[in-house]
Amino acid sequence: MSLAEETTAVQIKVYKYISLGMIKTATFIASKLYYATGKSSAAKLIYLHCLLLSGEAKRANSFFQLRNGENIDSFNKLDRIFFLRSVFSQQEWKQPSNSEKDSTLESFLARKLEDRGNSRDQQQGNLFQVRLDNFPLIQMEENSPEVEATYCYLQGKAALQLLRKEEAAQLFQKALEYDCCCVEAILALSESELLTEAEKKKLIFNTHLFRNESWLQLFYAALLNCSLLVFHQLVSSIQNVSTGDKDSKQLYLFVDAMPSVLEHCHSSFFCKENLKNLASDTDFLMMIAGFLYSQKRYSQCCQVLDKILNQDKYFLSVYIWKSACLYALGKANELFRLAHWLVREFPESEVSWYAVGCYYLSCKQFFQARQYFQKATSLRPSWSLSWIALGHTFAFQDESDQALAAYRTVYRLSSNCFDSVLFMAVEYLRQNNYSQAQRLLEQALNITATEPQPFHELGVLYYRQENFSCAIDCFQRSLQLAKEMIGEIPHAFAELSGYFCILTASLLGLGHCYRRQGLYSKALDTLEEALAIEPQDPSICSAIGLTYHSQCKYENAIEMYHRCIAIRGSDRLVESLLELSLKSLASSCPYN
Repeated sequence: MSLAEETTAVQIKVYKYISLGMIKTATFIASKLYYATGKSSAAKLIYLHCLLLSGEAKRANSFFQLRNGENIDSFNKLDRIFFLRSVFSQQEWKQPSNSEKDSTLESFLARKLEDRGNSRDQQQGNLFQVRLDNFPLIQMEENSPEVEATYCYLQGKAALQLLRKEEAAQLFQKALEYDCCCVEAILALSESELLTEAEKKKLIFNTHLFRNESWLQLFYAALLNCSLLVFHQLVSSIQNVSTGDKDSKQLYLFVDAMPSVLEHCHSSFFCKENLKNLASDTDFLMMIAGFLYSQKRYSQCCQVLDKILNQDKYFLSVYIWKSACLYALGKANELFRLAHWLVREFPESEVSWYAVGCYYLSCKQFFQARQYFQKATSLRPSWSLSWIALGHTFAFQDESDQALAAYRTVYRLSSNCFDSVLFMAVEYLRQNNYSQAQRLLEQALNITATEPQPFHELGVLYYRQENFSCAIDCFQRSLQLAKEMIGEIPHAFAELSGYFCILTASLLGLGHCYRRQGLYSKALDTLEEALAIEPQDPSICSAIGLTYHSQCKYENAIEMYHRCIAIRGSDRLVESLLELSLKSLASSCPYN
């Protein structure tokens, strides 16, 4: 057997063990290959890959110790990629930046791809090749799209580590220009919230970027957390349907309609029949679940998540959505069982402790919930979702300062995070700090102009300032957006509990504005509409009673006050109004 045949046989064995998940065995064999071949470049890359897969990042990094005045410029492009992988593996989610690491990252980042025309790598056109059963398995040129995309992605990570967010966003998008399949670049843009809603839309609708793989637009729209309006526009453009068409307008409300969208996509990798098969792909189902959650359709979202878990029980990301849905639906018992299983199966995962926190939050045990959300943030300090949940545990107990501290942490991680900006505004509004609240609500609208809640909170702010005309405009805009999300489907109301709440709250606010302006007829019409949607809401009943009271219609007012007390129980304010109405009614009656 020749040396080349021996090398190929060992490489086959290494990759077979990697495929079987036997990483330590693969690493052991790869180390023998590395030294037996005189530390050849190809063998070194295989060995480094195994070390990184086994979590031995420090050992991998030791291969790149610079000696005798060497610097990172002496590395070829593939070496630089593996060097950065080893650096990021050591410090990810753990240590803050330090001068030595920053110096290394600065040196790496300085190597822009614009200089590759003069680089030694491109002139040599080096190949990294692994063979399997005498057929080429991997043949990768150093200036291939995959290598260039990976290189750009790692440069973006370096820029992000140095808090140069604009440069990081540009580099991640540059990676996509080299290879639109570089999903890690999309994930980096999403997790760090580097793009505004307008920038997300521009990226997703870049037809040149996705000219060969339009199906990726659907997946990336979900990964970037694009708004429902943007997603609807994307689906309409793929299907070549006018956005004004009534059926397409309601398309995003139906899970069953989503797979048909794939039939209108095109790909250089998959035929039409194979594209349709992607409808059962777990990532595609996760995309549907994400948009269902955005629509606040928690029951249907749970159904889709269960379908994913039937295929892949250990898909950890699913449990983030599952925990949130169960909390929103108030299913504490099911959430308890889920959290218990996650802690047993994934004790070192932040997702497990997030689920435990959600359980205690659903039981209104805020102190215990706080402890577990803090544990989740300690395991993954940059996870915005756990910080937001931690802030909620304080907000529910009116501890605004501590809630703001948690929300600000998310804001520092990314100023484009809609949730952190919105919830900070709500806390400032609670503290009657109107200037800060207004500034943040306007910023939230700049991030996402299609969500109704910022308009609702602005309406509340203007109402408190007795600027009723502006408050009415904001409440009406909130109602318009909420109704667009729900659509004109009567049976959908029972499912869309989240937009349900915003809809009734905005109608209630609008009714109060009309009452304060003396427009009692408009106020009653608006409040009756809210009561038709939510007949057991005591706040709406008391508002209708107050409107009748203002018109001196005491009998109607007394009826609504009684209804409010029957639903809510003891309420000092309503009881005082009821007593006042009874006295007014008695004094207005003529003596027999």
